[in-house]
Amino acid sequence: EIEDLLLATDLSREEYVDNRVLRRGMRQPLSGAQRTVIWKVRDEMVEHMERTRALSRNWARIKLIRRLEKGGPEADGARDADLIFVDESQDLNTVDLKALKLLARRALIMAGDTDQSIYGIGSPYARAGVDISGRTRILHTNFRNTCAIHELAERYRVSAGEGRHDTSTTPMAFREGPVPELFTAPTADTLLSQLVERVDLFLNTLSYDPENVCVLCPTREEINRVGKALRVAGREAADIRAEDFSFQTTGAVRLCTVHSSKGLDFPVVLMYLPKLPMAGQYDERSADKLLRNLVYVGMTRAMDNLAVFALRDAAEPALRDLVAVWGEGGGE
Repeated sequence: EIEDLLLATDLSREEYVDNRVLRRGMRQPLSGAQRTVIWKVRDEMVEHMERTRALSRNWARIKLIRRLEKGGPEADGARDADLIFVDESQDLNTVDLKALKLLARRALIMAGDTDQSIYGIGSPYARAGVDISGRTRILHTNFRNTCAIHELAERYRVSAGEGRHDTSTTPMAFREGPVPELFTAPTADTLLSQLVERVDLFLNTLSYDPENVCVLCPTREEINRVGKALRVAGREAADIRAEDFSFQTTGAVRLCTVHSSKGLDFPVVLMYLPKLPMAGQYDERSADKLLRNLVYVGMTRAMDNLAVFALRDAAEPALRDLVAVWGEGGGE
């Protein structure tokens, strides 16, 4: 509550306690008395950070913002860039964007996709003082995915059933490629066996180099399970989050959580999804949106081949809809 809401959006006491600003997307409502207690803890937390000089990410941003807003030689010296280019801007919060805007002498140039927002709810741009109205350009060509992968991902992207989708902003792919595959099973163990068999197909029959095959998992626990199963089958596997991992290393299948796959792409992506990760402190609707965005991110990491492995009776609506899109004309 304190780090991801109060500090991330730089809320004042008047806004949070007195005016009871809407906590958009948060799981449970808070009374005025509860907010007062939380604000007291927030002040104690800030005092502790200042005393120990160990700052949280968002409090560090706020201190930088205050220094830049104050002006003077110290602030002018910090502004050492004319232009700042930011990718994945949809995953930055208010104080991230505000600090970057103040650091740029001329302009802040951002690229982002709100359907790939996997860390927070709502747009931070207005509160950060970043005016994007009339200053946006939409990229209409998808260079990463094949037509088949792109079309499947787009069907899934609009599968929430809310009926709001502006097709004028939908990009187009142009590369042909294999139809994405869906594998379902009644248990996670059976699903894992199917995954190992598919890895063998890509390595033995289709002659892909192991480093061009990536298995995306929902959690680190599942990464460990998949890695163990691949090694038992005689396959080397490497977790890209390991301290000693290097993308220059060859000869091992890549393992990655879906969250950590953001910004990456691989010729072959196998999504092993017996479940989805927890969506934190968000309410049911907001959590579902973040999970759907996460699945969409995973699907679009695949450049040429995509296979999804999901339980036949998945508990999460986001996974049930993922399985259902194959009945709408995609996969097998």
